[in-house]
Amino acid sequence: VSYAEKHNKANGEDGRDGHAENFSANYGVEGPSNDSEINALRARQMRNMAATLLLAQGTPMWLAGDETGNSQNGNNNAYAQDNETTWINWAGGEDEETFCRFVAHAMQVRLTDPLISHQHFFHGESVLADGERNVAWFTPRGTEKTEQDWRDSHARAVALRLQLPEHRPEYRDGLETARATLILLNAHSEDIDFRLPEPPAGLGWQKVLDSAEPTFRPDAGAGSFQPDTLAVAGRSLVCLRAANPPS
Repeated sequence: VSYAEKHNKANGEDGRDGHAENFSANYGVEGPSNDSEINALRARQMRNMAATLLLAQGTPMWLAGDETGNSQNGNNNAYAQDNETTWINWAGGEDEETFCRFVAHAMQVRLTDPLISHQHFFHGESVLADGERNVAWFTPRGTEKTEQDWRDSHARAVALRLQLPEHRPEYRDGLETARATLILLNAHSEDIDFRLPEPPAGLGWQKVLDSAEPTFRPDAGAGSFQPDTLAVAGRSLVCLRAANPPS
């Protein structure tokens, strides 16, 4: 999130080594910046990428040091560098500590959610008595995405709902309906209001992760439970779980 180009001159090959296609961005300044807005956007994008990886199906592939925002100063082929370029600064500062705590919370969300850490990929099989599937995609309007929606090149927001089968009671803590997880992703620069799909009967959507709020933690009261519509900040994602609202 800090370099749009590779910076490999120190490797002694006149910058010819390393792949040029990094699919990265610097958000206005190549390398370190003193611009608070650029740094805030970079930090949010780091949280977005970390959360997207940790909330995905399958095994997350994590590189040591990523949890502190480790950077090799734009060097993408630094295997020969045994110096500050490749050394991981575990001490860091306040920003690095905040990001590391966010990553730890995102990992905890994954570990405690059987839908996210499920051992098999979901393929849209019907899992509920009314025919609802174990994975479904929604527009911000709350409608399931159609083929035309998927072809909309201007769309920058989507919601993903995961549900476990009714016949797996060990995942449902004695509930009579399957539990569900909802992930809202907004890649627009502006906030978007998402109309939330209905949670399983008797449950409510509780927010458990928000990449726009690095220190967010769900509370035990009603504050974390969401109404029918939830505003998702620009360039951020929110993860919600179906849970019993407090009585």
